Amino acid sequence: FVVPAIDFQLARIEIERGRVTEGLAMLRDIKPQMSGLLRPKLGAVLGWEAEALLRLGRPNEAIPLARESVAELTQYRDLDSLWYAQWREGKALAGAGDRPAALAAFNAAVTTVTALRRFPMGYRLESTFFADKLPLFDDAIFLAADLGDAPTAARLIEQVKSRALTSMLTVASVAGQKSGDLDAAVDDLSRRVDVLEYAAYQSGWTGETVAVRDRLLTERTRLLERILVSDPRWRTLSRPAEPDLNEIAASLERANQAALSLYYRSGRVVTLLIYRGRAQIAVKSLSESTVAAISAYQENLSSATSDHGKLDPSAWPDLAADRLVPVELLSQALGADGLVVVPHGPLHLLPWSALTLDGTRLFERCAVGVLPNMSCLKILEPAPAGPPSIALLGAPTYLGTSGLSELPLAAEELFTVAEIFGDRVVGAPRIGAEATQDAYRELLADPKGTHGILHLACHGDLVAGDPENSGLLLHDGKLDASEIARRKIPFDEVVLSACASGYRPTRVGSVELSADDIVGLPGAFLEAGARSVLVSIPPARDDAALAFMTLYYEHRVLGEPPLRSFREAEMAMLAAGDYPAHLWAGFTFYGR
Repeated sequence: FVVPAIDFQLARIEIERGRVTEGLAMLRDIKPQMSGLLRPKLGAVLGWEAEALLRLGRPNEAIPLARESVAELTQYRDLDSLWYAQWREGKALAGAGDRPAALAAFNAAVTTVTALRRFPMGYRLESTFFADKLPLFDDAIFLAADLGDAPTAARLIEQVKSRALTSMLTVASVAGQKSGDLDAAVDDLSRRVDVLEYAAYQSGWTGETVAVRDRLLTERTRLLERILVSDPRWRTLSRPAEPDLNEIAASLERANQAALSLYYRSGRVVTLLIYRGRAQIAVKSLSESTVAAISAYQENLSSATSDHGKLDPSAWPDLAADRLVPVELLSQALGADGLVVVPHGPLHLLPWSALTLDGTRLFERCAVGVLPNMSCLKILEPAPAGPPSIALLGAPTYLGTSGLSELPLAAEELFTVAEIFGDRVVGAPRIGAEATQDAYRELLADPKGTHGILHLACHGDLVAGDPENSGLLLHDGKLDASEIARRKIPFDEVVLSACASGYRPTRVGSVELSADDIVGLPGAFLEAGARSVLVSIPPARDDAALAFMTLYYEHRVLGEPPLRSFREAEMAMLAAGDYPAHLWAGFTFYGR
């Protein structure tokens, strides 16, 4: 058995090195030996024979071999090889010009990938699992778009985007629910990380403390993944939520809203528009200058020495909305009362409502919100609007820590909002030394906050390399995303007046985030039960944040829906001209 196995691997190496003819000859020598106990491996040999013919530009000869490979691997239930064989069959059919049959083969491969994915595993393991499968989805999505098959494209895009987060949103959680010893261990690790980080704000980091923190965070990530896998609720979730286009279209039509779902790969954007009960799809090839501008905007956003003026997307002509989205679909979408943009990859980092079209901001045309995927359109359908209650926490005192400045305007912001809401404030605002982690937990337990607003004003801590460790810096420590996600909240809305609270990394360590859920603070609050989260992607100056929040709440207190109130605040800030747009245009509304 060893000799043919080695020869098979050598043949694959030859093909992958470009010596395709030599590799093909080796495979044909091996094939007669694939009998008896080696018969289950015949499918893999046939598949690579088809691969060699594809690389030699002979797709018609590859088709029967690819189909035979699929049949063999199906018979022996080798799913890890089967999805690749089905993808290869699709590529052969596409090369031969039979694109509808190719799409059917790609769909079969996606179904096999879904069968391999037993349950949602969290953003890091999801992305690791998905990394080698993403080119299959690229082929399938762009082919569906080229064929004008919007329902198939929507389902495939959601298989990429709607993974761990959406699955969690579909499962009922219970306030205070814990998983026993694992949860206690996670809480203990979180406290130890808090102690290290706050000590570092006072005296700085050393090589030893950085190493200890990294070790603690690695262990906590491992435990969080164990909690997720061991939770019996997830065992019934064998696939990501798939969108029902008819249901989503009806929900949007009731609110006179439109949705634009984007899929960005290799300089091209697939755009799916759902508006007025119908779905349309188109593909846009981006210019080299626009691709470069996306990367440059991301680099500036994450730089410690960023050019703050360029945080306003209008400073980038190549990032005008019609440079990213087909203008015929964009123009239709902006005719709605509200538009929900579902970005992808680095497009999450753009403040979509502040993008321009023909010299005007998108929010000047209609209210613009953002969601992590289309399945959330239905899951996060807003509750009936009405005058809400509000809970207020923030402006912590930071005990003289050298790394954190006090936030005097944060206290003014909280008092201003409290004055706007009057007797609809839940308890008393938790300000200064009262802005603690225990105070946050007490607010979650107060039934008066049900369906209300939670407003938090403090420093944020962005940890791009570990989004679950990003958090809000309170008086006595950091409230991080992992704890937020694991505590059910009664509030429908969360407003974070904290710098860079909406930043979404595209890579975590060595792992590219292939699965496209949002992570960090916005995702944590949605998972905890919020229907909407208002954040800022770049830093927002505190005086501009105070002005913006005041305008927002003057509309919200009257019962105006959150997304409409968000637009009114943007319009008023633009009209007043008191603050340059880069100081406030990064505010982004996650929700409908």
